Amino acid sequence: MIVVDGRPFAYHLAISDTWKVHYHSGLMAESAWAREEEERFLQRPESVFRSWESAFGEIAAAVGLDYFGVDCSLDRDGDLLVFECGPGMLVQCRDEAPFAYKHAYVPKIFAALEALLYLRVKT
Repeated sequence: MIVVDGRPFAYHLAISDTWKVHYHSGLMAESAWAREEEERFLQRPESVFRSWESAFGEIAAAVGLDYFGVDCSLDRDGDLLVFECGPGMLVQCRDEAPFAYKHAYVPKIFAALEALLYLRVKT
């Protein structure tokens, strides 16, 4: 997830068959079902994270940064499990086929960041 000015944005969903999950070393490129799952998540992140707005709003307040990423998952009970929060998480949208569906979602992060920067420069 990426948080911009307190608002969470779904960035990607990494699915792997190993315990150490990374987006490009997992099942995403080779598994159509994993990409379909990711697209559903990007469409409706609250369908995965029950407390989407409140949980990430609380994290944003605790972290206190205008921009940062959250590396997280769900635990066995379906609760949010945070691994890492930080301002250095990369956001890119160069993915071509078979990841073209991401172009409908990732640019929203860029637009929110541009709006935040414009707001901060004006004040």
